[in-house]
Amino acid sequence: MTTTALFWVGLALIQRVSSTAVTCFDGYYITGRGGCSACPAGTYSGANAASCSSCPANTFSAGTAPRCTACPSGTVSNPGSASCTLQNTCSPGAYFDGRGCSACPVNTYSGPVATLCVACPDEQVSGVGSSSCHACASGTHYDSGACVIDAVTCSPGQFVNNNACYDCAANTHSMDGFSCVACPDAQVSDAGSSSCHACDSGTHYDSGSCVVDTPTCTPGQYPLNGECSSCAANTYSTDGTECIPCPSSEVSDPASSECHACADGTHYDADSATCIVDPPICPAGTYLNGDTCTLCAAGSYSGDGATQCEECPAGQFSWEGASACCSCCSGFYSDHPGASTCAHSGPTCPDVGGANPSSLNSQSTPRRRAVQCRFGQRSCPVYGISADGRGYIRGSECVDVRTDLESCGGCVADDPPLGARNADGGRDCSAIPHTGRVACRGGACVIESCASGFTPSEDGEACIASSASDALHRLLNFRSVMKFYIVVALALINAATASVVPVVRAGTDGMTAGVEELRREPGTGPDWRREPGTGPDWRREPGTGPDWRREPGTSPDWRREPGTSPDWRREPGTSPDWRREPGTGPDWRREAADV
Repeated sequence: MTTTALFWVGLALIQRVSSTAVTCFDGYYITGRGGCSACPAGTYSGANAASCSSCPANTFSAGTAPRCTACPSGTVSNPGSASCTLQNTCSPGAYFDGRGCSACPVNTYSGPVATLCVACPDEQVSGVGSSSCHACASGTHYDSGACVIDAVTCSPGQFVNNNACYDCAANTHSMDGFSCVACPDAQVSDAGSSSCHACDSGTHYDSGSCVVDTPTCTPGQYPLNGECSSCAANTYSTDGTECIPCPSSEVSDPASSECHACADGTHYDADSATCIVDPPICPAGTYLNGDTCTLCAAGSYSGDGATQCEECPAGQFSWEGASACCSCCSGFYSDHPGASTCAHSGPTCPDVGGANPSSLNSQSTPRRRAVQCRFGQRSCPVYGISADGRGYIRGSECVDVRTDLESCGGCVADDPPLGARNADGGRDCSAIPHTGRVACRGGACVIESCASGFTPSEDGEACIASSASDALHRLLNFRSVMKFYIVVALALINAATASVVPVVRAGTDGMTAGVEELRREPGTGPDWRREPGTGPDWRREPGTGPDWRREPGTSPDWRREPGTSPDWRREPGTSPDWRREPGTGPDWRREAADV
């Protein structure tokens, strides 16, 4: 090995030994050459540190520091600072200059903790240390960064602003035309006033204005603008202070002290808030149409108080103004609702009314004879009973329904109870109970006298008991006499009738008799009460009664005498009631010459 090589090997060994032996103190750090170097200000380090660390905020170090020192109270520092500075705690109107707080100069301003002041806006000024700027006061104007007194002169009631005149506000005044002053207590002024004044008589001061005194008003009135005014309709006032709306469904006139319900015959209308007249209660046969009653049309009917008419069902019909629908009579039908007439069903119809006259088509063709009735008479059906118990039309007979006692006013083929009127308008006058003498005049039953103990009713339609005990006595006596006459009549009819064979039954007294089927054959019935001119009851025979007061032409009761009565409803040929006049009515069903 050469001398040179040995030198370099030895030098390397010396450097290695030297580097492992270096030790650096706090505030120093080890350099790359194996030496120690001091940490600069604002940093610190521990022993044998490889590098220095920066001081955090609000701390500092002067250099070669093993640690950073906290800033004293009232001072602050940024990270890595070598010293602390004073803290900015300046108030509005001042700014921080690094050493402390200084006031803002004229025509500038600042907020809190400011580091500089801001110049005032145009035509505004501020004093030293101001936190805001302002315009020039009244009576002055802005000029070159300062407010100077205005040179203009304003009139009383005005003030100067920016070298111009303005009116003083309400409740202020100006006597010198320079500035406005508030009015004294309890005084007022209008805008632009040079003085203030107290409130006028009839008014009083209230919150900066004069208010009209409240007058004392009577019930039904209320105060308005210092005067009493009447309450409007449907309002009321009990004490004269205010108007109150009426309760629901009540009304009032103007200037009312109370409300009231609608009077009888009227009702409350919510739309108009008034009482309006009740609509009329229409009688049967009419309906309410607006505020009037109108007749029901033919084919319909109505009861009392109806607002509309109902259609007649199929099998029935009605005329105009009907209160009920009538069933179609035998041989006629209506197959749709609302019929005003019934159609003829043909000569083979055995049914009695109804919508379908062929419901008994299985029955054999009835025996009927054509009847041609004289003028003024009506062809009425005569019914029989078949072997199987069903009713059928045996024939017809001509009846003058204007005078016939048993079919008065219309055909009576059945036996209505107690002489009641049937749907055709017919009535069996002889069946009215307790009559003494009765007749059929003009198609209406006329009770001329009643049995003892009974008296005609007010409407002349029935006999009512005048004494209960007397009526009972007369009834028992009448039944005994009738039993005798029935037996005699049966014997007479049995001898005179060849077409019908009566079946006579002998009783224990040998005086009773009956018949199988005589009730429906005209002129053959044992019921003498139904055979005109054959009854033993002289009270029913015109011209034979002892009651002269009831004899036609002699009675003073003109209401019962044909041709003298003002009651046109009873006079044949004069009555407008066409339903009663044979040959004049539109009821073609009843005027049947070919039934």
